[in-house]
Amino acid sequence: MLTPLHVACANGHLNVVKILLNKNAKLKKRNAKGWTALFFSCEKGNNDLVTMILTLTREVNITDKAGVTPLMVACKGSHFDVVETLLVSNADANQCDNDKSSPLEYACTAGNVDIFNLLLGHGAVINLTNKSGITPLHAACMNNHIQVVNALIEKMADINSVDVLGETPLYKACFNGDIETVKTLLKKDAKINISDTSGTPPIAIAKKNGFSSIVELLDNANIV
Repeated sequence: MLTPLHVACANGHLNVVKILLNKNAKLKKRNAKGWTALFFSCEKGNNDLVTMILTLTREVNITDKAGVTPLMVACKGSHFDVVETLLVSNADANQCDNDKSSPLEYACTAGNVDIFNLLLGHGAVINLTNKSGITPLHAACMNNHIQVVNALIEKMADINSVDVLGETPLYKACFNGDIETVKTLLKKDAKINISDTSGTPPIAIAKKNGFSSIVELLDNANIV
């Protein structure tokens, strides 16, 4: 059930939140998905609210029913200041949700290179995989975030990691038709002949999806 405090935090009403807290509103009260006031404040991206709440509770690594933390919510929303505040307040940069997705994966899915660098500065592990075998590099390639792809490769992300379907970051980029990411991966010596579990290589999925420029690019890379 949503409380008035949840609603005030979700809408970024700092003064209303202060009034409610002075009237003994409960910070730890959860809604149906397990969110507290801190989650709503992080989703809104209101750093003043987050900062105030963290002076009243040390539960920075609290999880909802899906194992999601406030840090993941802030990463998903690309709220840099909130992410920084949470990390300085000892948020765990490697705590994963129930699907084993890390805050870094959330940041790479959102495509925020500044948050990516911030997380690395706080000890985020770059090659963590979720239950589906997806790494942060997979996530960046799946969402056409070339800046994050470049940053990941620069920090030695595993360029040829395979998920549970046998798909590499290159496969993901070919599937999406993201030629700039394909070019980047090829320049960094991504293996072009790794097939998925059904035996389909990157060039075949690019051809199937109608991405002729990528097919030509892979052909010119001397596939054997």
